[in-house]
Amino acid sequence: MGHVVEAIKKIEEEGQGISDEVKAEILKHERHASTILEETGHIEILNELQLEESSQEELAVSAVANEVEQTERQELEDLGLKVEPSFDIEQVATEVTTYVQTIIDDMDVEATLSNDYNRRSINLQIDTNEPGRIIGYHGKVLKALQLLAQNYLYNRYLRTFYITINVNDYVEHRAEVLQTYAQKLATRVLEEGRSHKTDPMSNSERKIIHRIISRMDGVTSYSEGDEPNRYVVVDTE
Repeated sequence: MGHVVEAIKKIEEEGQGISDEVKAEILKHERHASTILEETGHIEILNELQLEESSQEELAVSAVANEVEQTERQELEDLGLKVEPSFDIEQVATEVTTYVQTIIDDMDVEATLSNDYNRRSINLQIDTNEPGRIIGYHGKVLKALQLLAQNYLYNRYLRTFYITINVNDYVEHRAEVLQTYAQKLATRVLEEGRSHKTDPMSNSERKIIHRIISRMDGVTSYSEGDEPNRYVVVDTE
């Protein structure tokens, strides 16, 4: 009944009256207040009540859901199982896109960013008329930008997300360059009979090298080193 009275007071404060007869009928408790208000044409108050009741129901459901989630998490932790906090991947992608956009703005480069994502992988697409400034020599600026984005999300969520950043069609062009590079490197290994290593590469670039080498006879490949200086070694089988 309290919220009914509050709704009536609010309507009266806005200059809309309600008769004493209607108030008396509500206070009798013989019929539901919303039924009386609807029959007497007080739609504003009825709408106010419905909004209030809906809000209270949502708060109650949310509180119960949070309590259940906390209880389940505590039970799993009591069993010695680590429970990772939940996250909204769409929100994560939006946050890292905004972060990268801020860095590019600080570089005074005009660019448009978009993203797509799945469970823990986020792909950022940067379109600009100044790709060289974002890519850098041999992709070093782009690699640094990618590393900054990964560290940003790790610091916020304490977990690793896989970030790939493409500038215009750089990734596609880079894949073609890496394919030629891997084939030449394999030829050198076979001719000289000793291993050769690449420059430090991102995870996606190392995968391209491994894929190309795996299709060639007499050579094999493996990764060594620690991020962000991990590289590929190509050797004879």
